Amino acid sequence: MHGRELSGLLLAGAKACHRGARAGPERGQSAARSRVAPAIALLVPLTTALAMALLCTARPAMATTLARLDLGQLTAQAAAVVRARCFAVEVRAEAGGRWTLTTFQRTQLWKGEVPLRFVVRLPGGASGGLRETVEGVPQFTAGEEAVLFLEPLRAGNWTIVGWAQGTYRIRSDARSGVERAAPDAEGMLLLDPRSGAFHASRGHVLSVGDLRAAVARLEAGGGR
Repeated sequence: MHGRELSGLLLAGAKACHRGARAGPERGQSAARSRVAPAIALLVPLTTALAMALLCTARPAMATTLARLDLGQLTAQAAAVVRARCFAVEVRAEAGGRWTLTTFQRTQLWKGEVPLRFVVRLPGGASGGLRETVEGVPQFTAGEEAVLFLEPLRAGNWTIVGWAQGTYRIRSDARSGVERAAPDAEGMLLLDPRSGAFHASRGHVLSVGDLRAAVARLEAGGGR
C-alpha cells in the first residue's frame, strides 16, 4: 500500500474515532466507558500524528526484477558509453512519484555520441521530507566519477542500461594510484533469463583502462 493510501486510512480512522468520542456514551453504556472516551479522543490524534511523521520520512523500497546483463550485453544495448563526473543532483515530483535528474559532465567518450553535459533521469529520490527508493537504481553525489552505459529517452535525457548493472564507480587505488572501476550491481540478486533462477551478481573490479579496452573490443566484435 502506498504512503498516501495508508495516510488516508489513518486520517479517516482518526476522524471516525474522534467523532465517536465526541458523541458521548450511548444509552445503556456504563459510566466507566464514558470516562474512557475522552482519553481515546486525545490518543487518536497523537497516534495519527506519529504515524504521519513516520510516513513523511520514508517509503518502502519498490521491488524490481532485473535480468542479468554481462558486459557484452551492456555494450551492445548502450547507445553510448562514457566516463563522466557527477555535477549536480535534482529530485522532482512528477506523475505521482519522484524522479532523480542527475547532471553529468562527460570526461571521456567510449562509444556513441553524448553532449558534454547531459542529464540522467532515474526513478526514486528524496524531496519534501519523503524518500522513494527503487531497488537497483544507482544514486550519485556531486563530484564522483563513474563509467555509464547509456540509452536515450524521448525527452532528451538519458537513462542507464540495466540501472546499477550499467554503472561502474571509479576509485583510485590508495597504494598504486591505479584507477579502478567497480560494478555498482555487486551482490544484487539478478534474474538469469535462461534458467529463470536468481543469482547474486559477481562483477569484476577492473582498472579503468582494462574496462575501456574491453568495451572497445566488444564494440568492434559486435558485442561478442
